[in-house]
Formats: sequence, structure tokens, C-alpha cells
Amino acid sequence: MLARMSRTGHQGLDLEHHQLDRRYEHLRLRHAAVEERLMGSLSSRGQQVPIVVVAGDGPHRYRVIDGFHRIRALARLGEDTVWAVEWRLSDVEALLLDRGLRSASETMIEQAWLLAELAERFGLDGEELARRFDRSPSWISRRLALIQVLPEQVQEWIREGRISGHTAMRHLVPLARAKGEGVLEVASAVARQKLSCRQVGQLVRLLRKVSREHRPRILANPELALQARQGSRAPAPRERDWLVEIQSLAERIRWLSRHVPGSLDQDGRSRALKALDEAREALDGCREPLGGELC
Repeated sequence: MLARMSRTGHQGLDLEHHQLDRRYEHLRLRHAAVEERLMGSLSSRGQQVPIVVVAGDGPHRYRVIDGFHRIRALARLGEDTVWAVEWRLSDVEALLLDRGLRSASETMIEQAWLLAELAERFGLDGEELARRFDRSPSWISRRLALIQVLPEQVQEWIREGRISGHTAMRHLVPLARAKGEGVLEVASAVARQKLSCRQVGQLVRLLRKVSREHRPRILANPELALQARQGSRAPAPRERDWLVEIQSLAERIRWLSRHVPGSLDQDGRSRALKALDEAREALDGCREPLGGELC
């Protein structure tokens, strides 16, 4: 049922699907397009990257830490086994290590789900979470707000990739705090038409200005309502222009990193750290549509 040398000749384990405990699958986003690409790659080349597991609750049982896209794609292809490597770590240490290895590609909502899992399942308090994530307590609180304030249905739309975590953080969380149940109908319209973060911000501002009886008509087709209000939809930047802008931004950030003031007082340091957190969140919004997973 399992072996120290996989059938592909790689060091590791060949595990059958029923041996895999996928309890942490809800901590990760699902990308249908990524999964389709993985199926094509797995079909032609086979599995090139192992999933990561830790020891499970019984003999020959393993809890999956990383590789959920690969597991689903392999199951759809009819493959009976999955190539895995086992980390000899506790669940907490494995989840944190995995997070560290993929921190450049993780989204805000995934950070929030992981924080909540560590707090609720393993009892880590705010100070311990801040230490483990090397972040400020306010950063931890803002991430947790994504799941403490947003309804579960909205989280599911985020998990499915129909609403970006950046959009939820910037617009839906404040709306949920202010309007409560009203966020569900707005999020439903956003998920249905897959509006951009900019469009969601415009939609929220528009809804604040109109009377309640006009809300259903706007939410029935928010993109059309926004176009009508603006006269025409601004064209998206061309790919070449976007790449030039992001490369210029990277160069500017590198320049700033070489000229960090060494004499900031405590208030200045706090303001700088807050601004850096906000800049990171804004960059996360650019990164999310480019995410993917190796096969």
C-alpha cells in the first residue's frame, strides 16, 4: 500500500487516495484553470512534484499539507496513487513551514484561513501568531477580519476564485462591518460578473449614493450600471504597458529599500510599517491573477 521508493523511482511514498486526509483543503483556493493545465501536464509528463504529507491518525494514513490541486487532477485522470513526501513534523510546524515556502504566492484569504485554523484548532493566541508570522498584531487582526466578518458563502466564492481576496479585504470587509447582511447581495453580484477590485470599489460608492429601491436594478447588472454612470468603460492597459509599469514599480521599491531612513522615531517606524503592509496588500492584488501550482 505504501513504499519508501515511489513507482516513478523517486524517493518518497506512493499513496492511494483513501490514505489521504484532506482536512486542510479548505485553507487553499481552488483555481479551475490551474487544475485544467495540471491535468494536461500530468497526462503527458506524469507527476513531477510530490505532494507533502505528515503522519495521520492511524496506520497508513497521512494528512495532506500541500498539493490539493495535484490530488484532484490525478483523481480526475483516474490515477490510483499519488507521489508524496512525508515531513516528520507536527501539523502546526508543517503548516507554518509550508506557508513560509510559498509565502510569495499565498493570498490574503489563505493567510486568514490559516491564522484561524491555527487559533481555533491549535490554540495559538494573537501574540504567538504575530511572532510565528513575523507580523504586527494589527496585521493579524486585519487578516482574521476576512473570515470573522464575511459570511461563509462569500468565503466560498473567494475560495472558488470568483472574488479575489484583495477585493474582499479592501471593499467587502468594510461593507460587512457597516451594512452586515447587505454584503451578501453585493458579493453575489461581484461573484456572478467577476468584477475587478476597481469596479467593486466603484460599485460600493455608487450604492451608497442611490436609494434602496434602485439597488436591485444596479446589482442585477453592476457592470452595465457602472458603464452607464461613467459614459464608457476605461480600457484595460495593454500587456506591454502593464509590464513596463510593474517593472518600473519594482525598480522604485528597490531604490527605496536602499535608502531606508535610520533615524525614524517610534511613531515614524509604526507609520512606515503600516504603509509597507498596505503596499504588500496592494501588490498581492496584482499577484493573485498570476498564481499557479507546479505539477
